[in-house]
Amino acid sequence: MKIGFLMSQWPSRDVDSGVAQAYHRVAVALAARNHHVTVFHLYPGRAFWERSRRYREQGFDVVEIPCRLLPPSLMRGWVPFHLAALLRLFLKRNELEQLDVIETIFYGGFARLYQKLIWRGRPPILVRVSTTGEQTSEINQQTGTGYSAGLEKQLIRTAPYLCTHTAAHRNLLCANLGIDPARIEMIPHGIAMPNLSTLPPVKEKKVLYVGRYEPRKGTDVLLQAIPLVLSREPDVRFVLVGSGLMAHAWKTEFLAKHAACADRVEFLEQLSDAELETLYQGCDFFVAPARYESFGLTYIEAMRYGKPVIGCLASGGSVEVIGDGGLLVPAGEAQPLAEAIVRLWTDRDLHRELSLRARRQAERYSIERQVEISEEVYARMIRGGSS
Repeated sequence: MKIGFLMSQWPSRDVDSGVAQAYHRVAVALAARNHHVTVFHLYPGRAFWERSRRYREQGFDVVEIPCRLLPPSLMRGWVPFHLAALLRLFLKRNELEQLDVIETIFYGGFARLYQKLIWRGRPPILVRVSTTGEQTSEINQQTGTGYSAGLEKQLIRTAPYLCTHTAAHRNLLCANLGIDPARIEMIPHGIAMPNLSTLPPVKEKKVLYVGRYEPRKGTDVLLQAIPLVLSREPDVRFVLVGSGLMAHAWKTEFLAKHAACADRVEFLEQLSDAELETLYQGCDFFVAPARYESFGLTYIEAMRYGKPVIGCLASGGSVEVIGDGGLLVPAGEAQPLAEAIVRLWTDRDLHRELSLRARRQAERYSIERQVEISEEVYARMIRGGSS
């Protein structure tokens, strides 16, 4: 099959994007199965009038499409970016029409908007619906999303082919939008499973967090819980990896209020894939108190190394992904989170039991399974079958 991915994020630019990393993995895996894969990366870092750049990457092609319509100082909001993207994709429609199928991630509904304005059913486009813009805005307490939220809902409802990655997120989408669940394909994200017997032993116990600094990810709750943990177990060491709009402010506030904790908390930002894998391999367990995740890729990234995880109850797809491979606490509450961290740090029998469960749970989300399901869905789309 000739498969295209239409992406506004890609690891070459968005190193902290779990979705970008996930699509990179599946592109590699599909290419390894002799599919012709092309990633169309809508790239706002280069001016609109520059030529597209094509390069080869691990068996597939990446086409970097410049989408900066205005000078960086004037690029406010998504409208200039998407206007540029629409124009550039219109100019590339002949190349895109040669594909058998396209998969794209749904951010703000604009992936479907591209389809309505540029393509007329050829090739068919599978729209993956992650956490919606409306959900993110509500949890992050952002305002001014009324019009875009309405457009987003309408575009999701009218997309011919939809998929998502967990039953919990699918059911919530269907309830909110009045969609028949049968219309949404289930294609869980996948990841390669390392051979645990070949990994070196953990040298130093660390609690790891990986994610953006924003309310939806629960980073604020973790920062509140850390002093509570250290007041009871002063030898706990935390490693926090991530960036985001709130990163600088939250770190500065934390260090100002809790200077005594500074030597037990390491703040890291952009890391290479190899550096991040080393942290996952070397941590004692993983914590990410997200208020909502449509999937929760970071949990799987830790659990595949046999690392227990701590997540939150009623947090969407992450509950489904974690399964019995970790502990779940109430979302948005620092005290229960601190208690769970202390418990997992001190109770080594519990840690060993959850470690085994974590690996078994992670094996349900192999990259091979994702690719096989994707191939089945793509084939039905190409034949013109319903989603």
